[in-house]
Amino acid sequence: MPGQQYKYFTPAQGAQLRRLEITVRGVVEGVFAGLHKSPHKGFSIEFAEHREYVPGDEIKHLDWTVLAKTDRYYIKQYEQETNLRATICLDASNSMRYGTASLNGPGGKTIEQVTKFEYAATLAASLAFMLSNQQALVGLMAFDSAIKLEIPQGNGPSHLHQMFISLEKLSPGRTTDISGVLHLLANKIPRRGLVFVISDFFDDADKLITALQHLRHARHQLVLIQVLDRAETDLAYNRPITF
Repeated sequence: MPGQQYKYFTPAQGAQLRRLEITVRGVVEGVFAGLHKSPHKGFSIEFAEHREYVPGDEIKHLDWTVLAKTDRYYIKQYEQETNLRATICLDASNSMRYGTASLNGPGGKTIEQVTKFEYAATLAASLAFMLSNQQALVGLMAFDSAIKLEIPQGNGPSHLHQMFISLEKLSPGRTTDISGVLHLLANKIPRRGLVFVISDFFDDADKLITALQHLRHARHQLVLIQVLDRAETDLAYNRPITF
């Protein structure tokens, strides 16, 4: 995969993104303040605290220095290092076909128009690369009125290759049902973690809020990224408009 060119990810992107890092606020399973350490205590990696020995504890974890000083038995506890778990959810509904934005080439020449979906897919690929580069387990889901692509969480070059190729094969489809799909995702994503939702969020606001609350209730940490075309935010009044 190194140096390979994809539709939504290039070696130039990789060189730039390699210097960046995604950090997370708060504690979710597999994430502690942006570091890949579990909030659960175990017996590996980094010292956390002492606790008194109880029958059944492994002798190898006794702190002999403390025993010599206090004549009491204490066990060393450590933080378990875990992988951050993340799922990228990409809107591939019909409304994402729209796009009037242009990419500029050398000399400021317009080389192509970009749809909301193409922009969102590029963003999804970039996020997947950055998270994978931080040793995160990354999954990808795409949806319109239903889930149309589902790649389980994983890591490594072959996993990224699978995601990038799958993005190339995607195209915007039917009308959207973001709120309904988000309810499904709240039940499908296997473990608590970081959930990115990339969409124009063209849905009933109340239904959407309820669906997002469902994901929050499942203790996922949400990052919502709204992708809109400039023509959708800056309405031109210099010509007749039909609504």
